Amino acid sequence: MGGNIQVSSQVGVGSTFTVRLPFSAMPRPEPLPSKVAGLKVLAICANPQFLQDLETQLQHAGATVVTAADPTTLLDGDVCVWAVELDKKTTLEEIRTAVRIHESAHGGHAHTKFIMYAHEIVADGLAALERWRSHNYAMLITDLHMPRMDGFELATVIRTEEESCSGKHTPIIALTANVVKGVDTLCLKAGMDDCLSKPVLLSELKSRIERWMTTQSGPTAAGVSTPTL
Repeated sequence: MGGNIQVSSQVGVGSTFTVRLPFSAMPRPEPLPSKVAGLKVLAICANPQFLQDLETQLQHAGATVVTAADPTTLLDGDVCVWAVELDKKTTLEEIRTAVRIHESAHGGHAHTKFIMYAHEIVADGLAALERWRSHNYAMLITDLHMPRMDGFELATVIRTEEESCSGKHTPIIALTANVVKGVDTLCLKAGMDDCLSKPVLLSELKSRIERWMTTQSGPTAAGVSTPTL
């Protein structure tokens, strides 16, 4: 390979091995096309850490991002409302009304996408389990690799407790960057209902949520107050 190996050693001190190999610089790969490149995104969320992470990812994908806690803070031109976390001061209808006003002001050309469910975010699997035990959630969306308790153990414990106590089945969807073959099978064996790979399209996430919400409690009509995820 045209390289060399050197070693220097001193009794009672140790040895140093040096390996030198010539490599040519690889050409930088062409970036993958981004579906959000050039979009103006309004990200609405009460959780500052989640909002910061979302902003970083969207900017890396080529979007222009404005973050806000107020749904009436809209942008000029095409708008994608990417994430909404509802609280007691903000209702679904208030957000829809704000967007309808914005679209009307721009000739109905605004490009607006929603996934609007009240939700709560926790730091790890054990915190998720504790919150699940004390609240009535319509669905759980979980990562697989988390500190203290991973997604597989979380799903297994929940299913065990449901079977022995309540008899209720909470839909569990895994959302993971793990693309190893067979991970979806492992998720199902742990008791999860579905598995999505990151990055996930907004339309696909919405479709899976609606699928499992419908399976559990019937279709959710637009305008009806949404259950908590």
